[in-house]
Amino acid sequence: MSHTILFIKINPIGTSNLFLDSEIKIIEDVLQKSAYRDEYTIISKGAVTIDDLHEYLETYKPQVLHISGHGGNGSLFFHDKENYKKNVSVQQFCMFVKNYTEHLECVFLNACYSLAEIKDISPSYAPILIGMKEEVANTTAILFSKAFYTSFFSGKPVSKSFDSAMGVVGIDGFGDERIPVIMGNTSTTHIKSNQSIEEPQNGSPKMSIKKISRTTWSSDLTILRNTLANLYVDNEDIKRILDESAIDISSIAFSNKPVNTWHGILKYLYKRAEFDNFLEVISVENPEIQSKYIDN
Repeated sequence: MSHTILFIKINPIGTSNLFLDSEIKIIEDVLQKSAYRDEYTIISKGAVTIDDLHEYLETYKPQVLHISGHGGNGSLFFHDKENYKKNVSVQQFCMFVKNYTEHLECVFLNACYSLAEIKDISPSYAPILIGMKEEVANTTAILFSKAFYTSFFSGKPVSKSFDSAMGVVGIDGFGDERIPVIMGNTSTTHIKSNQSIEEPQNGSPKMSIKKISRTTWSSDLTILRNTLANLYVDNEDIKRILDESAIDISSIAFSNKPVNTWHGILKYLYKRAEFDNFLEVISVENPEIQSKYIDN
């Protein structure tokens, strides 16, 4: 099960050509050079209207939404039905994408002034938000994008990939102005894949089976994931547990790192509310799961 990056190109009639096809080609090349290339799918769409965006978010359920194009005065310039400019307030845009937090974890707005009017975002806004607070040259925007995804596809979380990209454009002569900005809870584990996964830890606190089966992704699930990654390291052993739990393994992406595999499994179970049967199976085999994670 790969993780989806939805790349949206907005360059309506009457705005200068930004060569957005070049940016997506660069990102795709970066992915192909990555050791984790099989874990991601990039879907690129051009001349996008708001109706189109709605359809794509519902259909593809991306983890990352990347929008490249023009912006100004706190707005993004989408296409209207005739491919002319339609101003969309970034504030309204953020309210819209909040509806997709069950899968959407990062929104990257590679457009001038996209975050110029936003000082901060509400704690209830789940996705990390990356954007530009001022005008940025097209070449610099593409360089920043390439640097971000080079780090992101190599295993770094979103916040550290952002920092690396800032370092690259700074060395390149961009200056010390922090035109690209990042907002949101960057301390939370994001992107259910290799880049945001912590190493397994010991000494996990207790949690109840009911809390696990109904919670949003949180530190509780991170704790359980790390514990399972310590207990079940071999993919064949993991497949055995899934089979005993009646989980369809064809929907699971297996990694060479058990913590990555377990992260995907728990995300799959959370979306389908199937934790109870799974925990019953593993607790029979592992009394420590019963004692640490399931209240009697």
